[in-house]
Amino acid sequence: VPAAQFFTSKEGEENGLNAVYSSKAQYLCYTQNNCNLYVTVLEWPGKEFALPLDLQSKNYKISLLGRDGTLNYKDKKESIVLDLSDIYHNDLPCNYAWTFKISGLDSKDLK
Repeated sequence: VPAAQFFTSKEGEENGLNAVYSSKAQYLCYTQNNCNLYVTVLEWPGKEFALPLDLQSKNYKISLLGRDGTLNYKDKKESIVLDLSDIYHNDLPCNYAWTFKISGLDSKDLK
């Protein structure tokens, strides 16, 4: 490793490598049961979340497991945009993974 790539502290000691680490991937896991689709996210998406789904059904409901009620959403071309702006950190059912349930789907959406 070239010396220029080492991080040097103010004291002149080499403490590690100069690097920038970031992740832009959003981890999604899908499963289904009966006419329900479950989407698990491993990073909380923030105030809005675009699910890359193009569903034929129009009368479905979306909820966050572990939390009462349904979520507002908008159908966009080839995605569903969830409005999560009313969910605060204290409202989250856990800290590590969150599952959205999409219920009332037609069987053609689950192929």
